[in-house]
Amino acid sequence: MRKIKRIYLGLPESFKDEVLWVAREYRTNSLSHEPGGSDVVVEYYEDGVLGYDWIKTPSRYISAIWTKGISEVYTDYKEYNEDAQLEIIKEKIKRIFARKHDDENYEKEPFKEVWNSETSDKLPWELLEEFDFPDMFSNDRAIIRLLLNAKKAD
Repeated sequence: MRKIKRIYLGLPESFKDEVLWVAREYRTNSLSHEPGGSDVVVEYYEDGVLGYDWIKTPSRYISAIWTKGISEVYTDYKEYNEDAQLEIIKEKIKRIFARKHDDENYEKEPFKEVWNSETSDKLPWELLEEFDFPDMFSNDRAIIRLLLNAKKAD
């Protein structure tokens, strides 16, 4: 397997030494093993800085890993209203950066600060939607709409 060149363009200078890129063996989504997509870097207050590359739908991915992890501490987290969830997130996550790239702009596309605990009033995954590759699930959404419409007709 070829060595992946890590890009830090647009990230704080210290991140070059701080980001722990999550290895493929810990990535359960098969799409995360296919090149391309978006890269996301999450800076936690107490757990360091984690990087995830080759993410096709960062909004879903970050929501899923966050919900899985926080549900171990707050067992009823999913039942909290959005404001309560946001407050918990702001206690744990400091900032989130993302970049969307393809082969042509891989080394040139900078990271952008997407979410900041001091200034953001939305859930992080809502802001990460702009980094999703929309065609990844367009067929799934169409099938779901057809099934829902068929069920309504019954």
